[in-house]
Amino acid sequence: MRYLFVFLFVFSLAACGDSDKGGTSSAKQPARLGHVGQWFVDDKGRVVVLYGINMVRKRETYAPSDWGFDEDDIEYIAAQGFNTLRLGFTWKGLEPNPSEYDREYLRKIMDTARLAGEAGLWVLLDFHQDMYNEKYQGQGVPDWAVIDDGVPLGILENHPDNYWNSPALSRAYENLWNNASGPDGRGLADALASAWGEIAREAKGLPGLLGYDLMNEPWPGDRWAECAIPGITCPEVDLLLYNAQRASMRAIREHDSRSMVFYEPWVMFNHGVDTAMPDFEDDLAGFSYHKYCLFSEEGCHTEVMANAVRRSEETGDALLLTEYLDLGLGFQTAMIESFASRQFWAWRAYDCCYREYGVIHRLGEPPTPDNLDQNLLDLIVQPNSRAIAGTPIAASYDFEDKRYTLEYSPVPISGGSPPDTGWTTEIFVPQRHYPLGYVVEVTNGTVASEKDAPLLIVQAVSMAERVSVTVTPR
Repeated sequence: MRYLFVFLFVFSLAACGDSDKGGTSSAKQPARLGHVGQWFVDDKGRVVVLYGINMVRKRETYAPSDWGFDEDDIEYIAAQGFNTLRLGFTWKGLEPNPSEYDREYLRKIMDTARLAGEAGLWVLLDFHQDMYNEKYQGQGVPDWAVIDDGVPLGILENHPDNYWNSPALSRAYENLWNNASGPDGRGLADALASAWGEIAREAKGLPGLLGYDLMNEPWPGDRWAECAIPGITCPEVDLLLYNAQRASMRAIREHDSRSMVFYEPWVMFNHGVDTAMPDFEDDLAGFSYHKYCLFSEEGCHTEVMANAVRRSEETGDALLLTEYLDLGLGFQTAMIESFASRQFWAWRAYDCCYREYGVIHRLGEPPTPDNLDQNLLDLIVQPNSRAIAGTPIAASYDFEDKRYTLEYSPVPISGGSPPDTGWTTEIFVPQRHYPLGYVVEVTNGTVASEKDAPLLIVQAVSMAERVSVTVTPR
């Protein structure tokens, strides 16, 4: 399957994202986000809410631009209030032969990332794989890195059944995690790390680069059953994943010390199984996770979120929910209604142009009204707080009466005093839901933007302890 899906991020960091561990001056470097615990912040120390789109081309040539994903699509995404793009690439596209990197493919990915950054989107570069390689009805890993020792292929029934039905598939993952020697003598995990180094070398100067997502939904390999029971962790198997991702993180850090690096747990985390990976001990590390709960709804969604929050509390890493299954209206309301829990809520819509899930029906054609899923856009284009000048307390959006509310303390989430300039809250208000404009009520603050501006700007009054903002249709 090919994907363009939607997600919401809430993060923070008091340290401005423009510092460089290597001591390089940031005066001429593009802005970066940082984090304090699970929260992101910008260079003013404001909490940044990332709300965006995933895009990956899962079939040859593995480049979204070859599929027709181009500047007009990116500009449309930005105009709807989204401010993030999780841009997928495949290792197979990057390194079709051992140690031979496809520079044209890399250029295409970087060009798309650059267009997105210039359009105001934060870009997360995602090594995307599902079920390893086409041999197993999947994609992501190059053919030369498929080493399954000739064990039985099993019965292939596509995603996700092949994970537990194919011994050969599990063995291929097992050899990756154990850094088995590839055809050129390099360990497979080492080769993947080197590929990430190539990505970071090219990407480090991109505008709007959020960071790197090391691997989409890794599978444990031969010992997968040890990691498949909610409430029980598999620390020995987790250590294999940690070691492989740590190698990739180090390869990235050789070229880029300013951008976030997001690691992922085993795919079972999506369904309520916790992780026991060690702490990566990187100041700009983030935890990228998904929430599907395909096999058990009862308690699973809460358990996934609780596991993620606990991970952040134990490591101090940022949280990033990058995929979610459901598009139910009730869930949309629930997941956006509370910052107070300090949880990261998100949703996604499969694929810009694939079957019934697409935002854009036909890539390569302009995103005109007849080429868009209007019902889906009604659901996912919502008011959202782009930047919060302080500590978030609560937020909610009522789909029926179009009422959006936000409460926050104007005290920086990192503590201390706010900066003298630029300490304003920004709320995107979509014309889609407010065609005649909107009415704003602010307690302990003033509106600093023009009437009915798409980006509502609020300034807290001096000495305020709590600011509340309410937006309703005119």
